[in-house]
Amino acid sequence: DRISKSMANHIAKEIVLTSKKPLLLLSIFETESRFDPTTISSKEAVGLGQIRLVIYGKILKNQNIIKEDKDLYNIKENIIATEFIINEELKKTKDLKLALKNYTGNNKKQIEKIVYNFALLSLIKN
Repeated sequence: DRISKSMANHIAKEIVLTSKKPLLLLSIFETESRFDPTTISSKEAVGLGQIRLVIYGKILKNQNIIKEDKDLYNIKENIIATEFIINEELKKTKDLKLALKNYTGNNKKQIEKIVYNFALLSLIKN
């Protein structure tokens, strides 16, 4: 499924306003959810960043990023949550690919696609 142009614009604007790592988040969201904020995976990962509540739900609530699970369907909360998780994984690993390995549950195809998209967006930006 494709999202509307206005929804894509809204998500992109929110990422730019909210995130310190907009290109990385754009890469993650395109790969993980194709920018669909309502999507749920077979592993029950939800929203733009396909966040797995079983793994990250408690810490996101403890950090007051979300109050309840359904908050991850909100665009802004999902952006903040995804960036928080990636930052935590980067602190632990000091390496983007290792951070993405933890984030995606070691989905090699997803990791490669995120890294490729991120590199491409970074080239375009420069």
